Amino acid sequence: MMTALRGAFIRPMPFNKSPGQLCYSDIQDSSLSCNPVPVLLLQYGAAGDAEAVFILYALQSRGRHAGKFLKPARSESITIFRKERMLNLSFIRQVGPVQWAVRYSMLQFRKRILRQDSTLRLPTGMRIRLPRHSGCATEVYVTNGNIDWGSEAVFVQFAEPSRDFLDIGSHFGYYATYCAPRVRQVYAFEPGACNLTALRQNAALSSNIQIVEMAVSSHDGEADFFSGVGSTVGSLNNVGGAVTKVRITTVDSFVENHPEINVGLIKTDIEGHDLEALQGMHATVARFQPLILTECEWSQALQNLCAAWKYRIFAFTHDRLTDKPGYHDLSDDDVTKYFCKMLFLVPEKLQPAFSGIGKN
Repeated sequence: MMTALRGAFIRPMPFNKSPGQLCYSDIQDSSLSCNPVPVLLLQYGAAGDAEAVFILYALQSRGRHAGKFLKPARSESITIFRKERMLNLSFIRQVGPVQWAVRYSMLQFRKRILRQDSTLRLPTGMRIRLPRHSGCATEVYVTNGNIDWGSEAVFVQFAEPSRDFLDIGSHFGYYATYCAPRVRQVYAFEPGACNLTALRQNAALSSNIQIVEMAVSSHDGEADFFSGVGSTVGSLNNVGGAVTKVRITTVDSFVENHPEINVGLIKTDIEGHDLEALQGMHATVARFQPLILTECEWSQALQNLCAAWKYRIFAFTHDRLTDKPGYHDLSDDDVTKYFCKMLFLVPEKLQPAFSGIGKN
């Protein structure tokens, strides 16, 4: 869907919503007419291309707004996403405007003119292939392998060469490739068929990445897998798109069937199904006390789970009003003040180290 946005000034900021929950509207000639709805999802770019996605809060009534700033219905700011993942001014501030413009222009030239995938050497030394149709891959390239506000760099510091990494929701293999040089074995869980070609290409660059074509949940068996609106949003939750049957496993079942495994790290990024995955790893957590990095939303259920495990929750944050980055041992009060992207679930033995991160 091609959309003209002349005269509409968009101020971006993080916003935690799944695109599958939003509705679409068109903008033409800088004017917007719409029914009052919770939010509007506005996407531009050629069909199938990983272009920008704009999310606006609902206007209170119909109307034409040529050349005007579109004010949100609440005090929060309008948000820009790359495909279904965030790409906002935080990345530009993080990288620097000049470096961001240079890297983004180079990437777009390769994608649009040469029609080629890009490659990048990650901070741990591995080279990764970045599929040109992936918005997440764009973020990886532009930020030089720092899309989760520093979480990946901290996460890999606690990798051990004698232990293994479970990458749940591996997508094209960003975390799998990032961590592979620092661990004994990576098990990359990815049920989405549209992601497997890129994941196989990246797994082939390393000798210790094993692809597991299964979804992870709180029980074993089979389930519907929804493809969503892009390759990064496939989920066992209903996010729309095509539906296929996939095999599902719990982490506990997988570990039980692999007696040689020694789990040191776990990452989950499975589009709203993270809590269910965490609920299926009680025995693994009790036995191995792994460090967990998850996109699970903050909830009482998550807090109860971590309390039962004697885990604490830490995160890199951005202030909701100023977008200032920070780092916190999270509480309910913190979540009302800050945006969180990925959460560290930290076992007792690592809690002193994580408590010290914010003091450095």
